[in-house]
Amino acid sequence: MLPNKFKTLRIQLVIGYFLILFILSIQAVNTYRNINNNKETGIWTKHTLNVIAVGHQLEKELLNMETGLRGYLITGRLNFLVPFEQGKTHFIKVYETTLGLVSDNIEQVRLLEKIRELQVQWLSLAAEPIIVERDKIILGQVTMQDISVLIASETGKQLMDQLRAKLLRFVANEEQLLKQRELMEFNNDAAVQNQIIWGSVLAILIAGILISLTIRAITRPIIEMTDLAKRIASGDLSQKIAQPGSDEIGDLARSINAMVDILNEISDQADAISNGDFSVEVKQKNDHDRLGIALNEMKKQIKDRTLAMQKSEQQMQRANESLQLQNTLKSQVSKITEITQGATHLPAVSDAIISALAKMTESGHGILYISDRKDVSGTAYMTLSLMASYAFDNRKGLLNEITLGEGLVGQCAKEKEQILITNAPEDYVQIYSGLGEKTPLNILVTPIIFEKKVMGVIELASFSAFSNAQREMLSQVTINIGAVFNNILNLEQTKKLLADTQNNSKLQ
Repeated sequence: MLPNKFKTLRIQLVIGYFLILFILSIQAVNTYRNINNNKETGIWTKHTLNVIAVGHQLEKELLNMETGLRGYLITGRLNFLVPFEQGKTHFIKVYETTLGLVSDNIEQVRLLEKIRELQVQWLSLAAEPIIVERDKIILGQVTMQDISVLIASETGKQLMDQLRAKLLRFVANEEQLLKQRELMEFNNDAAVQNQIIWGSVLAILIAGILISLTIRAITRPIIEMTDLAKRIASGDLSQKIAQPGSDEIGDLARSINAMVDILNEISDQADAISNGDFSVEVKQKNDHDRLGIALNEMKKQIKDRTLAMQKSEQQMQRANESLQLQNTLKSQVSKITEITQGATHLPAVSDAIISALAKMTESGHGILYISDRKDVSGTAYMTLSLMASYAFDNRKGLLNEITLGEGLVGQCAKEKEQILITNAPEDYVQIYSGLGEKTPLNILVTPIIFEKKVMGVIELASFSAFSNAQREMLSQVTINIGAVFNNILNLEQTKKLLADTQNNSKLQ
């Protein structure tokens, strides 16, 4: 029969081990719950990102309608109503999609319904009346003065300002929700980490108490065990008992050695997981190893959550970058529009345009050619005349006149397409571009087209590569520039015809 002290020691050990396992199991369960909560929060975060995206789509459709309406008002061409009609149709579809996404948020639903109501009012009170009056102008029933009175009432502007304000508020509400959900994810992750750390600390603390009780029960016979227990209590897990006996004390020594191994394994695995190393293998002692199962499940959940968060951060970063590019593009287009607004003097506006474009694209040099038709011996042909330049000393090396198909500028006018030359080497074949006979490192040539007719060509040179955003910006602004050049040339032609008529009248 075993002495009572060994029975007591065994009971203490059993209670201690079970207590450690119980605490670790609670820790694993709580960690699992927090990870599941993070999963759900991640789903809602993605949902919020989708709502923000469709909110921006609503803004885009409003812009399409407004741009189409303005184009039709200015030109009277029916093709400008295509984006207007498409914007109306797409706006309704996007609105219905958005309404379904935020159906659980009463405030957002009401805000969307108000946005829809304002959009309908804008169509009925501003857009459609303007279209009707513009149609009457085409039929000769009214004049532009009649439309000016309608526009001067600012009904459309006020409604559109309210629409944009509501949309901004709608997106801002979703962005606030996004911040809250990201904060919830952060707090859940912090809770998981705290549970791992404090659970491990508590388990180690209980193990230290258990060892202390054992030392009190049998001190002298197990000096080596006492030293080892002290090391464990201080966090040193580098030592074990060398030769355990075959009695109860030996059983205890072997149990302590096993505990050291488990604690080392747990510590190594916890360190690896906390450092983001998910390749560490958590070996289960058997099918009933709750700690091993819990650690494996914890590792899996943390890994999945980390990957999901990284993916979400990448998506947000791409969305932010895309939004910044769009804002930059709109700002640059608006600046060119502001420069050309009300312009009547072709050389002055050309200088302003090439200077602004060179700065926007960080180009060291730039030139602008205007198309001109000449008649030699009864044969008409088109030439390109130098109208403006940027950062060229006395226009050294420039060609003042280029024929269709000659050099990069002439070829661009002929093809009516952008031409991009990148990383041109020093020994590159000589190109008679608008920049002379030298070979720039990066050259971008863009045609200025109005109603399929070449109005001019812009050539920019830079030692840095031209980005896709810069090329897109140039493609967009040249549409407006073409219309402005066409208006100025028509105005000059009208003035010339009027002067010729007046001179003829005086002669008669």
